[in-house]
Parts: sequence; structure tokens; C-alpha cells
Amino acid sequence: MISIAAVGPGSSLLITPQVQQRAGQVARILAAEGLAARISLPAEPCPLSEMATRALETDGDCMILVSGDAGFFSMAKLLLRQLEGKAETEVLCGISSMQYFCAKLGRGYENLPFISLHGRNSSFLGAVSYHPAVFLLTGGANRAQEICRMLCDAGLPVDQ
Repeated sequence: MISIAAVGPGSSLLITPQVQQRAGQVARILAAEGLAARISLPAEPCPLSEMATRALETDGDCMILVSGDAGFFSMAKLLLRQLEGKAETEVLCGISSMQYFCAKLGRGYENLPFISLHGRNSSFLGAVSYHPAVFLLTGGANRAQEICRMLCDAGLPVDQ
């Protein structure tokens, strides 16, 4: 069995008990290098391009850790495609950063448009222009400072 486990927004405190329990039952845990360094699970750093292959080579059950939740622009989708027909898989849900941050702000997210800029380029200026609030998942070159600069360059106000 290969478990694809989402570990939430990056804090060991936010990894679900289900993921922690399953981690204690597997022979091997794989994670991207940056993720492996940020969490308390004993994960072996592994390049994304090799995760499915290494998981299939594992003698016994294996867990592949992915950041965030398993359904919002997650590596889980790619891994499931790569493992389809080759191994039994399960997906373990994590806490999404959107869910976490909205809870911290004390606001609902039922009307928020979600846009991922984590490792991808996406147009967000239209959504920001037409909605009172937008959730932008940042990462890579798309850091908050750069997004604020783009908003200012577009003539949109940035709340302090």
C-alpha cells in the first residue's frame, strides 16, 4: 500500500492524527527536500520526479508526503496517475492553508475564489478586481511581496 498523505500548511502541529498514525505503520516515508526539513515525521528527502518509482521499490508499505491538502493543486493528483494500476493507493487528507488561514482570520470561505500561484503562473488581477476578497496560494517566485507589487503596479489598493 502506498499512502499519499497531505500534511497541511507546513507545521508539524497541523499534521492530522490519521497521517501521524499511518506514518508509524509504514516502512518508508518520502517527501520533497524542503517539506522533509520542516516537519517532524522521519521522511527521506526525495526529488519529486522519483517519488513514485521509489515508493514502488519499497519493501512494505510506503508513505509519500505532499504539502497542503490533497485536493487543491496537490502533487497527489500526479502521484495517483503515476501509480495507477501499479500499486494499491490511499489518499490521506490534510488541513489546507486556505482553511487554516480563514479560521485564523475568523472568516468564512464559502464565497472566496481560490487561485494557486504556488509553482505556477496564473492570472489573478481579474479575480482581485471583481471580488472583495480572493485567496491566493503563494509560493516559489510568487511571494506575497511580489504579489503586492503587482497589485500596486496595476493600480489596485493593497490593505495594510
